[in-house]
Amino acid sequence: PVTAMRQVSVPGGGKFEVTLTHKPVVSTPSSSAPIADMAAVDQAVLDALVQNWVPPSGPGTGSLARESMMEVVIARDGRVETYALVQPSGHSQADMSVLRAAGLVKRIATPLPAEFSGDRHEVQLHFRAH
Repeated sequence: PVTAMRQVSVPGGGKFEVTLTHKPVVSTPSSSAPIADMAAVDQAVLDALVQNWVPPSGPGTGSLARESMMEVVIARDGRVETYALVQPSGHSQADMSVLRAAGLVKRIATPLPAEFSGDRHEVQLHFRAH
């Protein structure tokens, strides 16, 4: 399920959509710990990436539907631990633009909430050209 979404337009009429979902987690026995509301963290991750992302523009950029997927791991203090393009779009300019944006984000504005029981938060960002 999508937890955050943003649409981005570029000169020349290209349109992109960026959605954030939680990485599927292997089930573990439930505990009595409260479930953390990660909406603010998810929005902060999306905001940081979109703020630093310069989508490719030019002829043909938005003419074919393309999608890439990136996994991002956020530490408890909001620091970006790792990021990786796990599903390239096949369009090298689009893929490089996504990697460049992630490389510029060192920390998100919102740390993980105290009630979050893990050491890090893993999300997937889907970049789609329309």
